[in-house]
Amino acid sequence: MKRKYRILGIAPYLNLKNAMITAAKKYEEIEITAYTGNLEDGVQLAIQYMNQKFDLILSRGGTAEMIREVATIPVVEIPISINDILRATLLLDNL
Repeated sequence: MKRKYRILGIAPYLNLKNAMITAAKKYEEIEITAYTGNLEDGVQLAIQYMNQKFDLILSRGGTAEMIREVATIPVVEIPISINDILRATLLLDNL
């Protein structure tokens, strides 16, 4: 039996959380538990759950940076994609 890697996913927004879960389903050796929490909320989630035998924390941007400061397990950052940049550009129209 293959080893299962337990990942704590902390996404700053719901669509990224859903993408984490969808991507993890493609790998039988990955077990992900994902939450939505941005910046300080993400840090609080990391503190609350990281000691539950997770192998690593998966997050992105400023949330990942802040979690890294308090984490006792490795933090892997999801890089910013072109879609993120385009989404941010479209949000400017709403200002």
